[in-house]
Amino acid sequence: MLETELARSVRESLGYEFEISDLRYSDNEAEILARISSHGYLVNSYDAFANVLDLLVSQLRSSASWVLGGAHCAVSISGKWFPEPTLVRLKLESSVKKGSRFLNGLQQPLGVLLLGTLLGSILVPLLNDISNRNKLRHEERVKVAIMIVEQSHETDRRLFNLMDYLVLFRKDHNDPRDRQAFLKKEQYNARKTFNEMYLSFQAQAWWWHWNVKSESSLSAIATPEESRKIGELAREYSDALSDCTQALTQLWDPFLKNAYKPDDPQNDALISRASERLNVARTTRNKIALQMAQVLASR
Repeated sequence: MLETELARSVRESLGYEFEISDLRYSDNEAEILARISSHGYLVNSYDAFANVLDLLVSQLRSSASWVLGGAHCAVSISGKWFPEPTLVRLKLESSVKKGSRFLNGLQQPLGVLLLGTLLGSILVPLLNDISNRNKLRHEERVKVAIMIVEQSHETDRRLFNLMDYLVLFRKDHNDPRDRQAFLKKEQYNARKTFNEMYLSFQAQAWWWHWNVKSESSLSAIATPEESRKIGELAREYSDALSDCTQALTQLWDPFLKNAYKPDDPQNDALISRASERLNVARTTRNKIALQMAQVLASR
């Protein structure tokens, strides 16, 4: 009779989805333990459900008093309820702000499984793709940086070949007894060779640093700020390169363009000054090229 009355009170207070799954009591015990469970019922609000349970305990206490009152003249009954893990979890989740519902969902087994699926099928491949793109971008930046240094060294080689050619012309034509007709012919032949060398030097030396600036911007291997910096360095490099060619001009005019004088005491002095100016300009130019390379190789 007690179990029937308790079951009726549960149905009236909580609904037909709930039932007494376990009831423990005996004539020798002063405690009655009832375990209430439900299948398929979703509790949306812990506080609201707790209020219903408080009313249920009060109703069960009244029912128990009525049932037991006939056998015992004076019966004092108290009651309380304890939540099991499912309700405890719901209570904890209900204390989190509404903006954290997504995180609440991740605390559930299904939510954790869903997160694992996203990491495996979407996020991990995306991170791998980003990593591969960054790696390829870095490799391309390093290639361009190495090319900058190599091109600057190639410019050095061509410049010193031009300087050596002029110096050798002076060494091969230092006899004051040579006639002007012979010297003019020698100058003419030397100019042809020198011009070919200079055109080859010009095609290599005057364009590559501007190409670095434009290609790094168009291919997006450099940020806008890096591209601006490379542009500034390219202009400085061009100025230093102009100083190098002007050092050659100091020898071009007296040795190959104007009437050559083998016995002019200024010839050797001109070579010394031109070589010194070329070395200074070369040092400046290579320093600028290294700075340009470091912009791209820095990260």
